[in-house]
Amino acid sequence: RYRDVTGVQTCALPISFSVRDLNTYPGLSEFDQSALQNHPLVGQEVEFTAVIVSNPKSSGNSTPRDSDSNGELDTISRIHVFVTDTSALSRGREGMSLQIVQEPEFQWLENFERGDIVKIKGSMGFYFSTAQFLLTEEPTFLGSVYINYPQFETLLDPVEVTVDELNMFVDGQLEINWASYSKYISTYVKITNGVASNVAIQSNGRVDWAVNENGSRIYTYYLSLRYRN
Repeated sequence: RYRDVTGVQTCALPISFSVRDLNTYPGLSEFDQSALQNHPLVGQEVEFTAVIVSNPKSSGNSTPRDSDSNGELDTISRIHVFVTDTSALSRGREGMSLQIVQEPEFQWLENFERGDIVKIKGSMGFYFSTAQFLLTEEPTFLGSVYINYPQFETLLDPVEVTVDELNMFVDGQLEINWASYSKYISTYVKITNGVASNVAIQSNGRVDWAVNENGSRIYTYYLSLRYRN
């Protein structure tokens, strides 16, 4: 059991399951959507304890809607939140993060804050080749890294990577670096020495750009709910 900064004993954080198991794809060396979707744990209910890494009110890519046609955006269809397994503190960060995509009960997540520690129950599924975790019940709030569990605050820090760890050119074609896929999937990362290029403003006002480093490149664009809503 852990004690908070005031010395009061708080609830234990059991290690009953590791998110790394969800992110492990033995023998995966190239893009294969069927192999990804055939993960042995797809659809199986699991439970673990995690720290919320992204702000639920900002992160995600759900398109806002004007449900009553009054000219004002008033609803979204889902929420995307990134979390990291608290056991990463002792087991290492690789493969310990995942994306929760909650639809339609996004209210289960929207009032949590970055740094909250929660007990999560649900199962993994896929949207095409993208792994996403769906909750089967409302998460249980256990405390915060800022009050109850300061030892887990380091799990909010980004992992520093280089672009070529994420993507690489093969015969002139840009591909995912599959050797790193299970390490960094859904992980909060930081690129320090990249050079921005290919900046473009789309018709919807969203800005796309690329980051280049070590002979490799990664494309990105802004998907925040705060921006879109």
